[in-house]
Amino acid sequence: MLTEFFATNVMDDDARRLNLLYKEFPQHFVWDGQSRIWTKRKRGAAIGRLCVVTPVENERYYLRVLLNNVCCPASFDDSLTIMEFW
Repeated sequence: MLTEFFATNVMDDDARRLNLLYKEFPQHFVWDGQSRIWTKRKRGAAIGRLCVVTPVENERYYLRVLLNNVCCPASFDDSLTIMEFW
């Protein structure tokens, strides 16, 4: 799901225009598990859900923290770049 999130941010104009965080992405796109792709929601915005990750899971937790602060990353390297807001 994460690598397809990156691919969707690269190829989909709507995803780039919306400039979404990973946690906001399910509000506008839905995961199709059979095709393994993100598709635009047809009925408008909805409440999306993400899996819970605890700090015990180390790398997964810190990646999740990065993804909650970086808008529209196109790769893992993009997710490591955090813009300063102050």
